[in-house]
Amino acid sequence: GYNANTMWMFKYTGFNASNQPTVLGPGATNYDMQTFVPGDGRTYLENTGTLVAPVTFGFMNNFEYRNISLSFIITGNFGHVFQRRGFNYPVQWSSIRMLPNKYVSDVTAGKSADILTLPVNPNEPRFFFWDRFYNNLSYLSQSASWLRLQEVNLNYRIPSATLSRLGMKNFQIYAQGNDMFVLLANEYGEDPMYPLGTLNPRPKLTFGIKFDF
Repeated sequence: GYNANTMWMFKYTGFNASNQPTVLGPGATNYDMQTFVPGDGRTYLENTGTLVAPVTFGFMNNFEYRNISLSFIITGNFGHVFQRRGFNYPVQWSSIRMLPNKYVSDVTAGKSADILTLPVNPNEPRFFFWDRFYNNLSYLSQSASWLRLQEVNLNYRIPSATLSRLGMKNFQIYAQGNDMFVLLANEYGEDPMYPLGTLNPRPKLTFGIKFDF
């Protein structure tokens, strides 16, 4: 009976008396991250929204004034969520050294009651179990809505009277821009289509001329 594209996530509930981070489990019981949470996940996981945009937007237009024309394409997706990147907590059993990402300040300056910070115990013995949960905590769910200027074209045509004096049929100067900018609804500035750590398209500008004799 639920949307098949729902993102279900664990609700973080802070550190317990043993200085272990916990998540909400069945029966409103907090389970620390060194265990597996039992039972039917639908009874305690948090429904953070749909991963598929229920609303899509597209707008194309062309304006002309005398010998100048301007056209553009704007697209957008709205009403869905995505899982933003959190801090890269290192795991002790891994042979690969993991480098901290830009969210290191979140875990060093954050409150352990609100987000999963660094271990409270200086010599945390079960740090390597945290990877079961830390990428799936509900506070990582963010709005995935976006609005993009996909393409814009500006064109200028030399007047026909000038062309006839030059012995030409057509002469145009144009500029085209692609992937010019995107407006994001999430406060972290992460593009849902290009997750942190991947390459997102940079703005591209093209200038040129077209002419016929």
